[in-house]
Amino acid sequence: MISAKTKCNKEAVYLLSIVEVDREDRILCQVSGCGHSVYKRIHVVLVGTEFKILGSQCYQRLYGNASPSNSVPQYGSGEGRHLTDEERRLLVENTAMFIESLEAKQIEMEKFVDSEAISRQRESDAREKMRQQLQRHQKAQVGRLSRHTNEVAPAYDISNMLNWKWMVGVSREAVANAYKRNSVLNSNFDIILQCLKEKAWATPYTFALYVEGKYFLPKGNCLEALDKLGLVEQYR
Repeated sequence: MISAKTKCNKEAVYLLSIVEVDREDRILCQVSGCGHSVYKRIHVVLVGTEFKILGSQCYQRLYGNASPSNSVPQYGSGEGRHLTDEERRLLVENTAMFIESLEAKQIEMEKFVDSEAISRQRESDAREKMRQQLQRHQKAQVGRLSRHTNEVAPAYDISNMLNWKWMVGVSREAVANAYKRNSVLNSNFDIILQCLKEKAWATPYTFALYVEGKYFLPKGNCLEALDKLGLVEQYR
């Protein structure tokens, strides 16, 4: 897993992690002659075969300029994750085991991310399959109606569409519920009621334009369905 490698004083140097602890639990920097205790931006480093715990200033002085890749730790981010009491104890008493625990967590996280990606892809595939099935169903409905779509009364002809307005005081929800109770099999009505749920339309004409573009139902048939459902009326 370790890859951020450089050469410094003829030894391979790896920046493994940047962590922090509470001020009262600060840790002694392990650079010879330093003598400072640190609690912010503690750098955990592997130098050759030896683990070291360094303050940020000592790390930058000794290893920070050796390689640009050593500015990013192998485990975690450069922000400095706050350790629990148990993690702090493990870092000080057994640094190698502390790093192993970080690697195990990273592996688990990568597995989780991969699993989530697979789940999202499966959900996306399922939604796409449902969308295609719905499209086929809608086209089949329109196909069954196509033999009659050009047979509309003159009042519903395109030349008279601007003579229609929404019926005032009529609840579209009430119309939908009444239609469902009567169990009338009419694919035109199904399409109309479905589209009415999507948004409010300024005029029946703009609504008919939308339905025609989405479901291939001619505007005249759309207007006729609106009239039979009691949702529109002609201007007096």
